[in-house]
Amino acid sequence: MGFHTLDILGDSKTVISKCQNANRDRSIIGTMIIDIQGLKTQFHEVRFYFIPRSENIEAHRLAKEALKNGEGEYLE
Repeated sequence: MGFHTLDILGDSKTVISKCQNANRDRSIIGTMIIDIQGLKTQFHEVRFYFIPRSENIEAHRLAKEALKNGEGEYLE
């Protein structure tokens, strides 16, 4: 897509810190963390931001609706 900088917003401080860390994660979501860490190399800069869940209600609603409808992607 030609992006050089990627900003990722999330409501889990644990996931954000694991994505920023270069160590291998052995938790249940470890494979997703490894995927995110691998994709970071495709960008010049990747920034992670913590957003409290209470401020992320609309994104949560969209994701929940997309999952209910069986859609693979819900934002572009």
